[in-house]
Amino acid sequence: MWTWPQHLNLQGNFAFNTDRLEFDGGEWDSVDSWRGGLTGFWRDPNQGALGGEIHYQSTSDLGQYGDGIDIAARGEFYLAQATIGGRVAYTKLTGNHTNSGFDGWDVGLE
Repeated sequence: MWTWPQHLNLQGNFAFNTDRLEFDGGEWDSVDSWRGGLTGFWRDPNQGALGGEIHYQSTSDLGQYGDGIDIAARGEFYLAQATIGGRVAYTKLTGNHTNSGFDGWDVGLE
């Protein structure tokens, strides 16, 4: 994570996961997924946080694949004994999997 004056921050993220599966009869399969992106935010420990993030993700399984992007904005307000937060996100996922298309919004409170 990189930090600058005025409580500004930038964080890079990368993750890779592979699952190896064995089915009855000794047949093997694997599911590989990875995700990379950036998060930029302002955070004051006495007030709250406000920022955004963008991630690219990919999943593959025996020649099938799905690729997508996540874009989100989030905020937090710090109270003496609690934190109130919210998130608005958009996800677009496409690929050659059956029923793999996804295009939608997500809104949440924390």
